[in-house]
Order: sequence, then C-alpha cells, then structure tokens
Amino acid sequence: MRFYPYHDSAVNFVMIGIRLIGYFPVKEPNMGHIFEFMRRMAEGKPVFEDADAHDELKKQEDQSIPSDPVAQQPESLIRKNEDQTFPVVEIKHVTTHLDGDNIQIYCHFKNTWEQEVMLDKIRLLDTTRELDTFLRGGEDREFLVYKGPKLRHEYHEAQLDYKTVKEGDYFRAVYDVTFTYNSMDKSYTVNEMELHLPIRDIYE
Repeated sequence: MRFYPYHDSAVNFVMIGIRLIGYFPVKEPNMGHIFEFMRRMAEGKPVFEDADAHDELKKQEDQSIPSDPVAQQPESLIRKNEDQTFPVVEIKHVTTHLDGDNIQIYCHFKNTWEQEVMLDKIRLLDTTRELDTFLRGGEDREFLVYKGPKLRHEYHEAQLDYKTVKEGDYFRAVYDVTFTYNSMDKSYTVNEMELHLPIRDIYE
C-alpha cells in the first residue's frame, strides 16, 4: 500500500479503510488478518504482497467458517432377536360373500406399528394370494384374500408376509383360523383369524 508523501494520516486511514472494505465486501473482517495488515504497515511492508497471498488469506477465512453438522439418521425401532420390537399386522375381522357355489373372503388388516409396511402375500385355505399393497402406520383397510369354490375342509392356519418400508425387513404373522359349519350344503365359512404370536423374522 502506498502512503501519500505529506503523511496526511486521515487520508491514509481512509485509503486503508477502502482497501479493507474491498477485501471484506460481505463477511465480517477477520481480526487476525487486520492485525497482520497493521503490522505490515508499521514495518513499512506492502499490506497485500501479491494476488496469491490475498487469495490464500481468503481461503483460510472461508475454511474457518464451521459447516452445518450432518443430520443423524434416527435409529431403527426394530431390534433383531427381540420379537416384541417387530411390527405387527392384525386381522380385525373377516367377511364372507356368497356367490352361488363360490365365495369371496375379505380380511380387514390393521397395521398396529407406527411406520409404513408393505403387505406382500397371504397363504390361506391352501392358496396364496399376492397383496402387494401398503399400509401406513396405524392404518387399517379391507382386502380380498380368497375367491373360489365353497370350502369343504377346514384349514386352521394362515400366514401373512409383509415388510417394513424403511428397513426392508421381512416378517411373517401366523393366524389361527376358526370356521362355522353349514349343515345345509356341508360347507365351511371362515369365522375368525386370530393372531398367533410371536411375529417371525424371515429372510434374515
């Protein structure tokens, strides 16, 4: 930095201020840098030695600004080998519709877990039906699970496979199935499907 020969201190400090404002157009000046400038000025050295030194000082100042911490992902609610932490899907009730010699069976599923799950498939009455649908946390909906001839036998177990959307972990719920016998046509109607704990962790 050049000083005026008549040593007008007011002019010199105005010029210094102009240079510093130009160097710090937006951010608050770094006091360490200002003291370094004043030391150089007192020793009669140029305040800015060259463009590279100027750029290096700006680089150091930018690096001194702390960056935002990376947001931590919440831990999973599921703990392996602790079945009480597994998501549970209940069947609240079963409805049967007669259609001549055929029947349609609907199950009302409820996701009792607080996060979303995908219902994969259900094995019921010696058949397998793909569901491939989602239930949000706490949501309940009715789905068709069987469509075919009237039942002539009892099948006392049903299995539902589902997975968590967040972790992609698969689970299986087993239900005990009870029936009502219809003596008129010697057929059976599903009465209830009661959840049989514990929930099983599959595809480990």
